[in-house]
Amino acid sequence: MRLEATDPLRYSTSLAIQKLPQALDQLYRAIDQGVVTGKAEPSLSFLAECVVRAIAHATGSTPGRTWDEYAGEEKGIGVETCRILAAALNNALPKGSLKGQPADMAKPYRNAIEFVREVD
Repeated sequence: MRLEATDPLRYSTSLAIQKLPQALDQLYRAIDQGVVTGKAEPSLSFLAECVVRAIAHATGSTPGRTWDEYAGEEKGIGVETCRILAAALNNALPKGSLKGQPADMAKPYRNAIEFVREVD
């Protein structure tokens, strides 16, 4: 018999935290990589990764990025889906926590594509 400390958040039997290990992995990766610039937004990274994985599951390939030269921004079904979900997430926040503009989601989407390609 050996002493072993198990992580109660990772190995819980509660149905409410089935997605928590994925969020913890995101946070552990962010901590390991360090915050280089800007603030960390693990919820947005998790949201973007879920969208990328859903598209990859539905289409059979990891989505890419599309740059619209005229608009000067990224376009495409994936990043647009992320933007819609980020706006809904922002609108669901309590009134004191609302941000003026929802996150653009271009950078989290870009990072999620790179991460999914590396892992899969």
